Amino acid sequence: MKILNACFCKWTTILASICCFWGLQVEAAKSYSPRGAINRTANVAALVWTTEQSTYRSVMVSIFSAGSWSAAVTLSAVGEDAIHPIVAVDALGNAIVIWSSFNSVQGVEALNATWLPFGGSWTTPTQISSSSENVIIISASLDVAPYQLFINDAGVAVAGWISEIGNDLLIRTSTFSLGTWSTPVSLSP
Repeated sequence: MKILNACFCKWTTILASICCFWGLQVEAAKSYSPRGAINRTANVAALVWTTEQSTYRSVMVSIFSAGSWSAAVTLSAVGEDAIHPIVAVDALGNAIVIWSSFNSVQGVEALNATWLPFGGSWTTPTQISSSSENVIIISASLDVAPYQLFINDAGVAVAGWISEIGNDLLIRTSTFSLGTWSTPVSLSP
C-alpha cells in the first residue's frame, strides 16, 4: 500500500504544471522528486525526476536547449531502484546527474553519476562512492536529496555526501573533471 503525503502530492502537481508549461510530457501520477538546473550562459536547462516503474524506481532527465525540451531519457539501469536525482549544468551546456541506489552486489546504498557533454550523449552511469561505504539516506522524504552537487563554468564538479564506513559517519567527496570522477575522500575524521 502506498502512502502519499502532502509534500509528494504538492511536488507531483508542481512537476506536472512545470512540464505542461514548458511542453514536457511526464506521467505525473508516477513521477516525483523533480530537481532542475539552468545555466544562462549556455542557455541550457535540465530537469531530473524519479519515476515509479512496476517493481523499481528510475531516474529520468530532459534537457531544454534551442527552445525545446528533449524527450525524457532514463539514466538509471533497468531494475535499479534509483532515487534522489540532482543535476548541475555548466557554462558550456554540459550536464551532470547524480542519484542513489542500492547496490545488491556490494550490499550498500551507492552514489551514481552520469554526464552529458553538450551536443553529445549521456555517458554510462558510474558508481562514484566506493564499494566499502554505505551512502546515508538521512531523509525519508522523496523530495530531499541527502547529498550535494556543484559545478563551475569550466565543468569541474564536486559531489558531497555522508557515508557509513565501519562504525563511522563521514563526510565524503569526489571531484569530476575531464570526464572522470576522482576516488572519494573523507573530509571529516
